[in-house]
Amino acid sequence: MKPFLYKYGLISKEIERRMKNRKELEINLVKKAKKGDKESCQY
Repeated sequence: MKPFLYKYGLISKEIERRMKNRKELEINLVKKAKKGDKESCQY
């Protein structure tokens, strides 16, 4: 049971990291869109 929990903890940490990275990417895309063409990229 312990190895499974340990593995699950690692997986959840990895997912957390990926989610954070995805959020940062989305924020960067929005910033780029706002900087660039406001007409073509509306959020």
